[in-house]
Amino acid sequence: MLLAGGYLFAQNSVSTIVETGDYNVGQVTQAGTHTSSILQKSNSTSIVDLNLATVTQTNIPVYNTTGNSSKIEQHGNSHISTVIQIGDNSLEAFIGSDGANVSENVDNETYAKQNGEGNAGKQYIRGGSANQSTLTLNQGGKNNNSVQTASWAVLSAGNVTQGGNNNDSWQQVDGTNNDAYTTQLGLNNYSFQWIENGGSEDNVSTALQAGNFNRSQVLTKGDNNSFNLSQIGNGNASVGITGNIYSNAEQIGDGNASLLTQTGDNNQFWTEQKGNDNNIKGTTFVGALQLGNLNQAIFSQNGDENTIISNQIGHNNFEKVVQSGEGQNSITRQTGDANVGNISQGNH
Repeated sequence: MLLAGGYLFAQNSVSTIVETGDYNVGQVTQAGTHTSSILQKSNSTSIVDLNLATVTQTNIPVYNTTGNSSKIEQHGNSHISTVIQIGDNSLEAFIGSDGANVSENVDNETYAKQNGEGNAGKQYIRGGSANQSTLTLNQGGKNNNSVQTASWAVLSAGNVTQGGNNNDSWQQVDGTNNDAYTTQLGLNNYSFQWIENGGSEDNVSTALQAGNFNRSQVLTKGDNNSFNLSQIGNGNASVGITGNIYSNAEQIGDGNASLLTQTGDNNQFWTEQKGNDNNIKGTTFVGALQLGNLNQAIFSQNGDENTIISNQIGHNNFEKVVQSGEGQNSITRQTGDANVGNISQGNH
């Protein structure tokens, strides 16, 4: 077992820890303006790796300093990395294969927490066997940025929680049976979730936004993937470009807009809007479109001046539109066999 630890309290410090083997512990504690780096790499013959990396960085007010950064890189199995930063900090955590040992990348976990303004966090899971790994990032403050990537992962999860203003989140998931979660609280938040690879299967992406002027985009490729989107506040907008998946979008507030596109067979999406000036608009820019067989679309709007325009192309499609309020407008176009359209409007 190799044990390495650093406790640095100078204003301008750089720390680096490199560990090879199993059951390693790397720890860095810093106050001021610092840069830290921890590299943990298992032996090629390792069966159990179980390395632990911890970085804690704090900008002490008396120093009046900013700009801490940390980087953790772990190769192997059953690793845990934790980064806690207070101030204008940036971090990067990488767990995965190093090319020479592509099969060693199972049951890893990386956790990061940032408090302050102008923070940026990046977390990556990569490798030929990125199984049962977890990415968790918690940011509190303003102008935060988060990036999470899981490439060719299986049974892995990415979790992002942001509290504050002007935050944005970017998540990319490739593989099978993975989950991506994003929660944003505040103003002017942006969330982008991408199930990228065409061979990806049974992945789930979930986004929750509470606040004003939020936007969310979801892009999926593959089979049996799904996304769930909830927006609460004013001026929200959601865009979903999907493959053979199930999708659901819910918006509560004023001035909301939703754009959905599905391509493939056996697709379904459900949407619900509550408030004023909402619209789920199709045909233009490929919105509210289902192209394929056995598609189903259900819309529900509750408020004033709502508009729904949809287009289904294929066989055995079903569509239901429910509108209540004033100034409603709904247009449904179906092309194919055995299609059913059902529209119910208020102001009777």
